Amino acid sequence: MSEPALEMPLDGDESGSGASTGSSPSTGHKWTSESAREARKRRGTKLQRGGTDDAIERSLRDRALTDPRAAEILLRWLARPKSDVVSGVDLDALTEAQLQQLHEGLIALCSMPSEPQRAALSVLVERGREALNA
Repeated sequence: MSEPALEMPLDGDESGSGASTGSSPSTGHKWTSESAREARKRRGTKLQRGGTDDAIERSLRDRALTDPRAAEILLRWLARPKSDVVSGVDLDALTEAQLQQLHEGLIALCSMPSEPQRAALSVLVERGREALNA
């Protein structure tokens, strides 16, 4: 059984030649899984499954410098909805009093001059590391 073909031009192949199963007047190429693999090979990229958000974003930023399609994908990636869970802290699980205390602490931290703020943040980061290692 033959695989369904999607009509899209290959990178640098507007004529529809190559692994085409037939050309379309509007796009010049019909995608099959074989031609998609060949296109990835030519671009030197592999399908990557998984990866952290930071690694994905870093990769998109690197490619966006030279590839307009990657730049568009990066913009969509940055605009995606992000989860409310930050480093294992579920904000929805906090009580109103805890949220108020967190807010007051952040306001106090933001209002500090830069040197005391850096010192306070470094102490908090160190305590966080100790808590993770304990």
